[in-house]
Amino acid sequence: MYKALIVDDEITVCKGLSVLIDWEQYGYEAADYALRGVDALQKAESQVYDVVITDIRMPGMDGIELIKRLKEIKYPARVIILSAYRDFEYAKAAVEYGVKNYLLKPVDEKSLIDLLLKIKVEIDEELKKQMLISESNRLLREKTLVDIVKIGANNSVNSKKADELDIYMKYPFFQVCIVEMEKIDDYISENERTIVKNITGELLELEQMQGYVLDLDETRIGIILCGYEELKKKSGFIMKKLFESIRLSTGYNITLSIGNEVDDSCLIYVSYKNAKKALDLKFFKGTNAVIQFDEIETRNFNNKSTFNWNFDSLICSVKENDIEKITLEIDKFFSEVYSKLWPVSIAYSIIINVYIRIEDCICDIGGFMPEFLNNKPFLEDIQRNRTLEELKDSLKEFCLKVSQYLKDAHPKSSNKLVDAVIKYVQEHCAENLTLVNISKSFFFNSVYLGRVFKNIKGMNFIDFMNHCRTEMAVKLLENTDLMVHEICEKVGYKDKGYFYRMFKKIKGISPSDYRAVHKK
Repeated sequence: MYKALIVDDEITVCKGLSVLIDWEQYGYEAADYALRGVDALQKAESQVYDVVITDIRMPGMDGIELIKRLKEIKYPARVIILSAYRDFEYAKAAVEYGVKNYLLKPVDEKSLIDLLLKIKVEIDEELKKQMLISESNRLLREKTLVDIVKIGANNSVNSKKADELDIYMKYPFFQVCIVEMEKIDDYISENERTIVKNITGELLELEQMQGYVLDLDETRIGIILCGYEELKKKSGFIMKKLFESIRLSTGYNITLSIGNEVDDSCLIYVSYKNAKKALDLKFFKGTNAVIQFDEIETRNFNNKSTFNWNFDSLICSVKENDIEKITLEIDKFFSEVYSKLWPVSIAYSIIINVYIRIEDCICDIGGFMPEFLNNKPFLEDIQRNRTLEELKDSLKEFCLKVSQYLKDAHPKSSNKLVDAVIKYVQEHCAENLTLVNISKSFFFNSVYLGRVFKNIKGMNFIDFMNHCRTEMAVKLLENTDLMVHEICEKVGYKDKGYFYRMFKKIKGISPSDYRAVHKK
């Protein structure tokens, strides 16, 4: 709703115009009024009116003087002049002050409505343009801040843009911080990022800390802290306070990294790079932490230091199903990774070698890694681990699962395995069974399973399945009136001739003759 002010020394005119139309119907609040030019000016200085409707001839400060004074203070309202025919020449003086709107006394309803609607459209359009310009400037300002953070303010283009966008870069102290947000669904909306930026801006203002807040990407907010020596000492405390505020307000997992201090805007990008390095420590420290770049410098980080852990001991523990030792070896591995801050890539490389060795163990007993994992790629899964603790838990779970699998597949368990296969065949022999699809159900390859089966049962798997189907056919022949070809299908054969041959081979008699002798 827009606001209008009526100015006329005749109260009847003021009140008459205020009730002449339903102002709210046309997008305006009920009109206010003033009886003198000086009163109107005082009201205009204390609040913003979008439209000022003023008479020309008034005692003291007349309409022309009021318009002149409003223009001097750059008052944004549109002005409508109320004039009689005899004031026409006098009213032309208002043109030099940009007045384009006139109403002749006595004012009629239609003329007032038409003019107010015309002005409303003009104001609407101007506000839209201002919003577009404001949004454009906001985006340009944020892009410039991102460039300053990632490239530096020494770039002449960035420096010029900063001046044009009122980005002050003349402080003796700068420090870049990064806020990384995490949610269960991994998606942080623009509105959620805005909430975090607002919390940050409000805290900086409350603590009287200069700074700029910007989007770095979909999950990260950047902060450029800047100021003088007395504020420099507070930056760490303020960022820890911000960390707690964001966590309490949003419930997100938050990691806040703090780069090193620099004394020149040209070096802001250095602080940003070091804040990113500090953020990488999240892998070792876990989420919900404040991490300072100083921690990297004070830790014993050396890519060339010797790695003392030997994964052969872990492989042996897995093969021996020594659960306590598996846990101990994995703890030793990750303890060394953490204490020496080994690059994440090296930790992954060693785990891949462990995976390959374990895959060999499974293949040695005839199993297949993909089947064992139920088609869940372990190597892809661990890449999604965000912290060292998550990676440790994934490797431990994997090794314990493999160890149990190897134990169950040990030769001592072969009888148990074959018994399980026999039970499965007996329950499903009418289905389209093959050694291949059965072996997948038990996480073994078909060659290995077929060999174990023959060693235990003394016959091939296919012969055993034919015996099972024949016994099932015998029961149907003795106890039902189903036709032989129907029984053939019921016991899992698609080829009637093959069924006849198998039945006669096993029972020494054809299905029809068997029924003739044994039908109950």
